[in-house]
Amino acid sequence: MTRFATLLLFLAPLLSSAQRVKFRDLVPLLSGYSAERQKNELKEYLSADLDHPNTNFRLALLYEANYKNADPLTNYAFAMANAEQATNRYIKSKQLVDEREVSRNGEYYAPIFKAFDAKGNPAIQFPRVSAKIMGGYDSAILFRAKMPLIYKAFTKSVNFYDQSVRLFAGVTEEYATIEDLYLMHDESVNARLAKIKINYDSSVIYLNKYLDLIKEYPIKGHRPSYKVRPIVTYRLDGLLTNINFLTDQIQLWEYSAWVTQVRSKINGEVADVRKKIASTNQKMEDNLSKIGSVFSNFPAAVKVDKQLTFNLNNLDRQSMVLSLLDYKAYKQELEIQSRSKSLDTLPTSRNAEVFSQLIYSNRKADTLVKEFKARISEVMAKKHRDFVTKSFGGVPGLEIYASTEQKGINDSYAEFGIELRNNILGLNTTENSYTNKEGFLKFGRFTIPLPIQPPSPEALELGLLFTKFNRKNPDGSAYLAGIYKPDKKKNLISTFVMRINPDGKPAWFKDVTASVDSIAIGDAHAYLGPLVLTQEGSALVIRSIHATRGDVLNTFVYLNEKGEERLRKKLDNKSFPRALLYAEKSNSFTLVLKGVEQKEKYSSAEPIDMLGINVLGEITWKKENISLTGTLTDVISLSDGYLLAGNYFILSDQTGREIRTKMSSGDCSPYIIKLNERGVVLFSKPITSNGSFYLHRVVKINDMSIHLLGNSETMETGVSGVLKPSEKFLHIMTNKFGQQISTNF
Repeated sequence: MTRFATLLLFLAPLLSSAQRVKFRDLVPLLSGYSAERQKNELKEYLSADLDHPNTNFRLALLYEANYKNADPLTNYAFAMANAEQATNRYIKSKQLVDEREVSRNGEYYAPIFKAFDAKGNPAIQFPRVSAKIMGGYDSAILFRAKMPLIYKAFTKSVNFYDQSVRLFAGVTEEYATIEDLYLMHDESVNARLAKIKINYDSSVIYLNKYLDLIKEYPIKGHRPSYKVRPIVTYRLDGLLTNINFLTDQIQLWEYSAWVTQVRSKINGEVADVRKKIASTNQKMEDNLSKIGSVFSNFPAAVKVDKQLTFNLNNLDRQSMVLSLLDYKAYKQELEIQSRSKSLDTLPTSRNAEVFSQLIYSNRKADTLVKEFKARISEVMAKKHRDFVTKSFGGVPGLEIYASTEQKGINDSYAEFGIELRNNILGLNTTENSYTNKEGFLKFGRFTIPLPIQPPSPEALELGLLFTKFNRKNPDGSAYLAGIYKPDKKKNLISTFVMRINPDGKPAWFKDVTASVDSIAIGDAHAYLGPLVLTQEGSALVIRSIHATRGDVLNTFVYLNEKGEERLRKKLDNKSFPRALLYAEKSNSFTLVLKGVEQKEKYSSAEPIDMLGINVLGEITWKKENISLTGTLTDVISLSDGYLLAGNYFILSDQTGREIRTKMSSGDCSPYIIKLNERGVVLFSKPITSNGSFYLHRVVKINDMSIHLLGNSETMETGVSGVLKPSEKFLHIMTNKFGQQISTNF
């Protein structure tokens, strides 16, 4: 068995040789084969006959076609390997193919060159074959010499550009905006920018070299050029998902110029901003120290430069540092305002105005420091790392500073609030009233008391007068008004008005009555309603009640400074007159009415009516049925309208939503309602409180300083009581916009 296997091994080459196709039989078959099969068949034949001339020549042609048809940029190894094989086969062909070979085996060469005579016989000459061999050899040698340099330049250009793209993408991913990149730039970022620029510049160098080389040695299918596009919009321009240098129009993003622009911005504008931040902060700190050391001749507050504000708003949106500088700029003004305040010894409106303004300033400072505190974060601090580290020691230092400032603001806010309340409560409400040492004035048979006192039926029967209005004018003159019974026989209550000259002597005394029936005289009691002074005299409303029937009538009366009636107007509205206001700007009056009796009904709906009356007695506007279940405490004039204030059980806000207190337990809360000069409701604001808050008094210092004073008590207790500052006293400072500026609850 072993001897038989050995014999088979010995005979195998002989059998293979005996079965191999002869070349003259193979040649006709090749034209029907693919190039790859031709190559394989010829290589197999060549393995048995390495010096076969036509086989070497045909293989050289096949290898040449392979490298010439291949794209050497995408299939470089294949092209170069085929070029090398073509070179070797052409060398062998030069050695084996001669004139004798071509002459003897013309039928092998003629099909390659399609060289036949008219009869179809081979007609190929050696020079033609030789020229092809020499040309193919030279072409392969040139390809192998040129292509490595071209390929190297091409691949290096692609690789360097790819690195730039990747590095740029990494930067844009880390920094959401170009401004973040500017402000968070450090040595690490600078190194990354340097790599982007170096890689891009290298890519362009090799790309230009590649273009020069293929201009000298063109590559089939490649006629490239390139165009550079500037990076204008950060995170939109310069980002690529794939790079294509094989196209004839290569597009490059100009990373190098972008890096240069970024560095220019950082080293120019950003560096300047950083210097200005540090210098401005230091100037503010120095100025605050100076302000704190003097009580007069204060230095001017250091402001934030407009250009610095503009640059920071552009570079650092929601800037923590700008908030800090804005706060410090305002803190200087607040310190100057606080240290330079001049107060009267006794509580006055001027003092109240000073403390009101300080509270507003304090609120603004509080808003600024809260904004600064809210913007403190590691990211914000990183944008100004050197400044934060040097000035505060880092983020914890910033937080400590903000908390310390906020506490100081809160403490001063509480202090100003206490001083304001003390001045409001201590205001001399009689300072605008006429007084003398006797406490009364004589006019004929009448003795008119100066103090305002509630009337009593018994005293009225005795003929005593009760003053219900006492007010001085700026020129020193004054008006008194009240009620009395001028005729004991008629037994009717009448209203009196008296004018006092600036020298303190009575100018005139006038009895004012108004009948209910048009044709009757002296048929009703004439009670004094609200009265208001004008530049030309006084206006009042007489509340007439028929002596027997109880019918009521409201009459508007306007007296000049001589006591003469300029106007008398009976009003259709029979509700109880609560307030009369005069608007100097429009020379007109506003009358406020509510309910049917002097004592308000607060447990059921009792709407408020308002009328506009001009000096001709014409009703210019009406606002009726302002819904309310509660009381009306006061009505004050504003520069742009009127403010009603009182207490409610049930009230509708400006949206129409009904607000209720715990009516069953008597809990009430204050409200304010603003109307414009034509009676249009601008807002209706219920003021919610913790528990029951009864509003007793409204004090207006100015449009921006309006004070609601009351006690923590039920509606029933409040209606029958007076303001008690020592017992759960409650205070709200509001303004004409209805904002709650300050409160002690």
